[in-house]
Amino acid sequence: MRKAALLGLALLTGCGAPIEMDLDAGTAPDAGRRDAGITSRDGGSDAGVDAGLPDAGPRDAGPNHLPVVNATVLQNRATAYAGQIVELALGATDEDGDRLSFTWSGPGSFFENGNPSAQRWFSDELTAPAQVTLTVSVTDGRSAPITRQVVVAVTVPRFLNVFSEVLSVPVLQGGQCVGCHGSMGDYQVAAIQPVAWQQLVGADHHRGQACINAGLTKMVVAGDRQRSLLYRKMTSTQPAGCGDGMPAMSMVSPASPLSYIVTVGSWIATGAPND
Repeated sequence: MRKAALLGLALLTGCGAPIEMDLDAGTAPDAGRRDAGITSRDGGSDAGVDAGLPDAGPRDAGPNHLPVVNATVLQNRATAYAGQIVELALGATDEDGDRLSFTWSGPGSFFENGNPSAQRWFSDELTAPAQVTLTVSVTDGRSAPITRQVVVAVTVPRFLNVFSEVLSVPVLQGGQCVGCHGSMGDYQVAAIQPVAWQQLVGADHHRGQACINAGLTKMVVAGDRQRSLLYRKMTSTQPAGCGDGMPAMSMVSPASPLSYIVTVGSWIATGAPND
C-alpha cells in the first residue's frame, strides 16, 4: 500500500509506524499540498474530546478514573481502494480532566484531521485485496492505554479510480492532468476514460531519446512501475532526460500526493487493467 521513501506530504509519517499525539498539539501545517481532494475539517468535532484541557497535568490529584472511550472507531467508509482516503475518529472523555493522548498505528499512512482523536488514513500499495486492521490507543498518562481497532477492506484500484480520482481531478492551483496534457502538454491524455487508457498503457511518450536511452520507453508498462514514465514522474524518480515531475511546477518531492502514487502504483503493479 500511502511508502515513507515516497513521502512528499509533510504531515505523513513513516508507513506503518505508530503516531503519538496530544490534544494540545494543534494542527500541523499542510505544506502547501492538496490532500487527494479531501476537504480539511474537524473530524473530531463529534468525538467528545475536550480539546481545551489545560497542559498543567491532572486537574484532580485524587484517585484516578479511567478515560471513557467509545466502543467503536468512526469511519467514513469501510471499503476503500489502495490510496483512497479513509477518515477515522474516536471519541473519549476523562472524568478527572486529564489530558488524553491518542496513538494510531497500522499499515499505511496516517495524518491528523483537525485534532489527534481524528485521522485521515490510506493504505500502502497492494496487488491483491486485503483486510487491514488499524489500532488506536488512548491514555490519560496515569493508567494503561485503552485500545480500539477498526478494519478497512482495501481493494485493488481500477482504471476508473485512476482516471476519475487522479488523472482528471484538479491538482496544484486548479490545474488538471487531463487539462494540461489535453491542451498544453506535449503528451495528450484524453478526457474520455477508454481513450485515456489507450494513450497510457503501452503508449510511447514524447520526452525524447535521452529518456528512452535511460530505459523508459512507455508511459505505462503493465506490471512494471519502474519502467513506467507516468509512475516515475509522479514519484520524482525520473531520469534527467525525462523532464520534470508531475504535476509540473510542483514544489515538493515526490511531485504527486502520496495517496495518488499508491493508487497508480497499485494499478500498474496488477497489470494496468482497462476496467
